[in-house]
Amino acid sequence: MAPPHAQLTPLFCFTLVIRFFCFSGEQSREWHQQSKDKKYLRAERHFSNVQRNLKLPHNIDASKISAQYLNGILHVDVPKTAEHEKQSSIQIK
Repeated sequence: MAPPHAQLTPLFCFTLVIRFFCFSGEQSREWHQQSKDKKYLRAERHFSNVQRNLKLPHNIDASKISAQYLNGILHVDVPKTAEHEKQSSIQIK
């Protein structure tokens, strides 16, 4: 757990390739503490990366995909298209 005054820097990248939603993220934290007598400086740096690929259905509207990052939670909206799949019947002879 980072100290309360640590700097958090999230960075996200989204790519839609054919029917795959590719998500990658990177986060870095830096923390500095100097002694009261200023004889030493303690610094910590943490870096983390994540990458996920999700297969999407055929009936999505790629132009309306949206994402929001708030309070450490990433929310991604992937809406479906309005057209419904048509059911077809086959005659058996």
